[in-house]
Formats: sequence, structure tokens, C-alpha cells
Amino acid sequence: MCCGPCQVCAARLTGLDSCLSLSLVLSHSCQNFFYVLLSTCTLIVVSADFILALRVWILFHRSRTLLYFLVPLLMAELTGMLVTGYFAIVDLKVYVHAPGLTGCYSQDVPRLLTYYAVPPFLMATTMFAMTLHRCRLSLVTSRAFGRGPIIAMFLRDGVFWFLGVVLLATAEIVIWHTARPTLAQLPILPATSLIAMIGARVVLNIKQIAANRGSGIEPRALSSFPVVTPSIAIRAYTTSHVYYEEEEVYARQDVEM
Repeated sequence: MCCGPCQVCAARLTGLDSCLSLSLVLSHSCQNFFYVLLSTCTLIVVSADFILALRVWILFHRSRTLLYFLVPLLMAELTGMLVTGYFAIVDLKVYVHAPGLTGCYSQDVPRLLTYYAVPPFLMATTMFAMTLHRCRLSLVTSRAFGRGPIIAMFLRDGVFWFLGVVLLATAEIVIWHTARPTLAQLPILPATSLIAMIGARVVLNIKQIAANRGSGIEPRALSSFPVVTPSIAIRAYTTSHVYYEEEEVYARQDVEM
């Protein structure tokens, strides 16, 4: 620790070390860590959006035309997030290491990361608009929420999903655009975890309704968030599609009456 005046500290300065023991280190390991973090978080977010797209596809009666739109949309989201993240990280060369500050913190804020949250936000907005449009028509024809539990659940989960993504994306954009460098990676893990939990909750809601209606899918404890694989999600949504079709039939019968 330097106890002398500023002139003494300046005289003892060697390289990038200061009297505050602050060192700026060129660290390839930190850059590699961010690449792994980027890939993992992107795959988790896109997997959750796959469930979201699957919901919309079910709502539109498994339309093949819609499938030609959803698959490229998911691929564009994946590509956009990976490319944006890569170019945001590739220019980060110097990281701050100080007493009491462990981890990898860039000297500069990667402002390009601001756009990393844009593809998930656009994806959620598009899926929410399509869900709202489809569920609104079905709920109007059924004339009551109680007559269409599947439809009401799709709409409710879609609203919560959209609100969650909006809040998380807003927080990420604000922090990455205005915050100091040490806060740049603060929202990444919490946002990714919350999106994964929302996706798991949506699938569990589907499984619960399917189990209540005798689908043969055993319900699990809904207070936990187990790992939801694509096969589990597809099975749950395939089952829900049958009940959704039934509610559509009931709704049309109500209109005819």
C-alpha cells in the first residue's frame, strides 16, 4: 500500500501497476470464458423460444406454411445473437483485476451487447402478437374463459412470457448501454435463468392440464423446475393440441347455436 504523496506513487508505478494494486491484464482465458458463456446462454434462450414457437404452431393447427416462417425465425434469432455476441467480445482485450474484485471484468463496456437482447425481444413480441390474435378469436367464439381452459392457459402463459422478456430485455439494454464496465455481465445469468424457468413452467402447465384430462402424462411437483428436454415439450404440446382442437369444435358449436 502506498502511503506517500501522489508523486511517490507515480514514481513507483511500473507498467500498469498502481498504488491501488490495480492491474490491467491481457487475458485470453477471460475472452474464452465469455465465448463459452455466450454460447451457453444463447442456446438456453433459443431453446426456450423453441417452446414458445411450438405453442404458436399448435395454436395455428400445425400449419405447414407457418412452419416455414417459424423455423427461419428461430435460426435468424440464433445467428443474430451469436454474431452480435462474438463481435462484442472479440474486441475485449484488457480486463481489470483489483483487490476484492474477482472474475473477468472488461476495462471497456461492450456496447454492442446492447443489441444482443434485441433478437429475443423481437421473437417474443412476434409470438405474443400471434398468440394474442389466435386466442382472442377463440375466446370470443367460446364466449367464456371457463369453456376453453387450454385457450385461456395459452393466452395467460403468453402474456406472462412476454412481460418477463420485456422486463429482462429492458434491464439488459439499459445496463449494457449506460452502466459501468464491471456491471456489463450482471444481467446475463439471471436473465438466462429466468427465461429457462419460464419455459419450464409453461411446459409443466401443459402437462398438468393433460394429466387432469387423462392424457397418460403423469404430473410432477409443480413447485420445481426440472430439466425440460425437446422430446418432453413436444409430447406435452402434441397432447395439448388434441384438447385445443376439441375446444375449437365446442366453440364453433356455440356459435352455430
